[in-house]
Amino acid sequence: MSIQRPTKAAAPIQLLAGRVSVRLDELRIGGERVGQQPLRPWLGFPVEFHKGRAENRDVGALLYPNALIWQQRVGRTRAQMTSGCQEFEAVTHGGDSLLIQENFEFDRGHLQTSDTYGIAVEISREKLTHLFPDESGTMNLSGFKIVQDRTLDNLFSLMEKEIADGCPCGGLYAESLSVALVSYLTHVYACPKTPRKIGNRLSGRNIETIKAHVRENLGNSDELRLAKLASLVHTSPYHFARLFKAALGITPHRYVMDLRIKEAQRLLRAGLTIAEIAVRTGFASSTHMSDVFRRRMGVSPSQYRD
Repeated sequence: MSIQRPTKAAAPIQLLAGRVSVRLDELRIGGERVGQQPLRPWLGFPVEFHKGRAENRDVGALLYPNALIWQQRVGRTRAQMTSGCQEFEAVTHGGDSLLIQENFEFDRGHLQTSDTYGIAVEISREKLTHLFPDESGTMNLSGFKIVQDRTLDNLFSLMEKEIADGCPCGGLYAESLSVALVSYLTHVYACPKTPRKIGNRLSGRNIETIKAHVRENLGNSDELRLAKLASLVHTSPYHFARLFKAALGITPHRYVMDLRIKEAQRLLRAGLTIAEIAVRTGFASSTHMSDVFRRRMGVSPSQYRD
């Protein structure tokens, strides 16, 4: 069974320059979006990798319709912005993360930058509402902030590696990383709001429903996405992830991977080929299965069978 590339590329992250939509790479002289489309579609928040050449110039009005996180990996950027009577300045270096609030807007500005490379993650309303249906669909980051944050670094690195590897872990992992990102941003950087009251545990019947669904759909990653699992017990993906870990002590993604490895062991003993087992257990490829199996078991699938 061959793995097909997605037929439709993800829509690029766009801002509004005046009344015109522009891509991030179009905002820079020599700006370029880099990186190839993964074998499987990335189903988390939109992620893009960008590089740009050194420049020193004035810029016009710009509006960020969605919250945006820019993590600068290489280079230095200095941006001066004016919005009405307010003036802002942002200076970022390699290792800095810039957090930009939804609907942040400035009238004019000046950009001075060296050659740069960085990663952009857009907290799109559509995906935010999908993952957090009980919330308002917005996240208040209060204008913009420049931070150095190891937790953000780790989350971005996990996203970067998953996309670079072709998204072998599937939608459940991508959505779990997206939930973790928003949960962390909300806890550390967002303006506080009145918490909603939610149930504090999954019932035994709910847990059995989830376990049965996972067992029956190990080979179908679409049925194991975080939003799908949450819908089985009528809660949001964010709340489901918290309640699941509280009940079982591990994340939904870890539970699914543990079950896949256990089933792979059984099928190896039954004499199926590694390629057949990878398909039946929902791994992206036989190589992906072998890598995960070796990390978990300390031996390759072939060695385990022998």
